[in-house]
Amino acid sequence: MLKSQRPQRVRRLAVEGLERREMMATVSAAGGMLFITGNGTAENITVTQTTSGQIQVTGAGPTRAFPAVFGIHADLGGGNDTISLGTPDRPLPLLSSVVLRLGDGSDTANISVNIPGSVIVDGGMQSNGSVQNDAVNVDRSLIGSLFVNTYAGDDSLLVARSGVLSLFANLGVETVGVGQRDYDTAIFRASAVGIANISLGGSGVSTTLANALTVQSTLFGSLSVNGGSGIDVVTINSVGEGLGTWLPSHIVNTAETLEPLLRNLLARPQITSLLGNLDGLLDRLPSLPGLALPGGIEVDDLMTLLGSINANSFDLSNTLASLLQGIDLSFVGDTTLIGTANITTHSANDTVEINGSAFLVNATIQTGSGNDNVNLTGVNVVGNLMAILGDGADNLRLIEVAAAIAFLDGGSGVDGILNTGNTGLGRRSRTIINFEVPLIVTPTST
Repeated sequence: MLKSQRPQRVRRLAVEGLERREMMATVSAAGGMLFITGNGTAENITVTQTTSGQIQVTGAGPTRAFPAVFGIHADLGGGNDTISLGTPDRPLPLLSSVVLRLGDGSDTANISVNIPGSVIVDGGMQSNGSVQNDAVNVDRSLIGSLFVNTYAGDDSLLVARSGVLSLFANLGVETVGVGQRDYDTAIFRASAVGIANISLGGSGVSTTLANALTVQSTLFGSLSVNGGSGIDVVTINSVGEGLGTWLPSHIVNTAETLEPLLRNLLARPQITSLLGNLDGLLDRLPSLPGLALPGGIEVDDLMTLLGSINANSFDLSNTLASLLQGIDLSFVGDTTLIGTANITTHSANDTVEINGSAFLVNATIQTGSGNDNVNLTGVNVVGNLMAILGDGADNLRLIEVAAAIAFLDGGSGVDGILNTGNTGLGRRSRTIINFEVPLIVTPTST
């Protein structure tokens, strides 16, 4: 009798997945540079200065502190990241450069630094329809050169209570891809900028959303604005606090943060020898009692400061505080003062509004095609005022505007003009052409 055979069990091979592990963000230092590398997830990284002068990093693995850091390079990768350099109350002192590559995602960079070199912020290219709205906030900073490039997305740039020698900001793209938005905002408040070039980019096809540039109580040597396609709103006025409300205290705070670095520098033999020679030279100079520099700083006080510099007794912050007590910055006030301005918007219905501001050399406004509105109130241009409104049904309103030379052209289309209280408009030459409709002052409701 044959035994029945049992069916053999067939074992199936399977691959068992390992649990997902994310690499942590890393931080290191070499050659005076601090390097931060993100891990592709949302991170919140803070870089500050300790009371001993070291640079401390939190949020990128274990908290670590590094001595003798002069510059920062951060590559955050993907994710909605936030990186903060310094704080408005204690800006980060650096001597070299800062490079922030924010990568994919909606990222935020909070920057409070004092640096004679450059700060470069790259928001990352938006390659698809995913949301990528970047924010760059510069507050209480003194920067040599600031470069900001945020590409597509609803991005924002804020420069407040800061001084920048040169600024180049490209906040958008000219052509928006499928599924992308590009409505950007730039705000300058109570700051001083030597040269500024700002490109807002194209803002898409919306008839209500717009790119917006707002300037409040800020000084510019030269301001160039390119609005690109889409709706642009440019507003320049004199409101809120001015430079005088924050600059003296910021200089003292800056000195406090720089003292540890400067003491290390002054302790070097070559610098010690140089300072000794300087001290001997100052001792041989005659006293100049009562002679003061612009702003009220006594020359004798300044010479005493230079002669007292050494690594052991160096106290820059207290010395500057005593010197700054006599400085009166009230003359700056809250006025927006611009050397030369060139404001260009292109297609769509754009608005340019300038109130209570002064231009030392020239002011040029070109709005291109579209039904545009240009409103100037209480504006003084020492040199040339040029407004060319281009195609479309445009309106130009001038109230209490003064300029040595004025050239105003409404362009093609049926354009309107309001010209009232402008006794100083075109003192040397005035040309007003291509405006077909006189506008009236709209009474304000009580």
